Amino acid sequence: MPALSILPKIHDMTLNLKGYSLNKSHIEALVEACKTGPKILDSILLDSNGLKDKSMAKLLEGLSKLHRLKKFACSNNQMMGGSVHFLTKIINNPKPVHLDELRLNNCKLSRNFTADLLTELNDKHVRKLSLIKCNLDHSNIIGLRTLIENSQVLIDLDISWNEMTVQAVADLTETLNMDRRLQYLNLSFNNLI
Repeated sequence: MPALSILPKIHDMTLNLKGYSLNKSHIEALVEACKTGPKILDSILLDSNGLKDKSMAKLLEGLSKLHRLKKFACSNNQMMGGSVHFLTKIINNPKPVHLDELRLNNCKLSRNFTADLLTELNDKHVRKLSLIKCNLDHSNIIGLRTLIENSQVLIDLDISWNEMTVQAVADLTETLNMDRRLQYLNLSFNNLI
């Protein structure tokens, strides 16, 4: 029955679960749906679902079976060590349709997770990237700079609310000054002065 309660949340191949509390049964139903019907979704929007790392890892494992996943957005849930492996699988999944948009907002990411994520995104086809409140600090700026320099497709970058230091922003600015592909940049709520 849990799958039936989620089905109305799918519109135009987008599953929007904003504010929808997900329990173990919902997650199992979603994982099963991803295995049996991998072409039903191309976008997943999760927001304030009460997901902890273990549940998130299970859900991401199921989502890694989707062959057409173009957009993954997750806000106000928890992604930690267990989630890293399966998010990496989604990013690296060889398929005809690549992950085009990745948006993570306030997912309690550790600095190490963020560093690993930036490494995985290097040379990928992600055009729109949001890492809001993702512990993106001075230690991760080198990874972000490398991503920007190596990406041929990144046009949208939101790294707001990371409390980046003035030095980190200055270092990033050097790379941004040379990049001509980026069309949108949000640096708000970082230490810019």
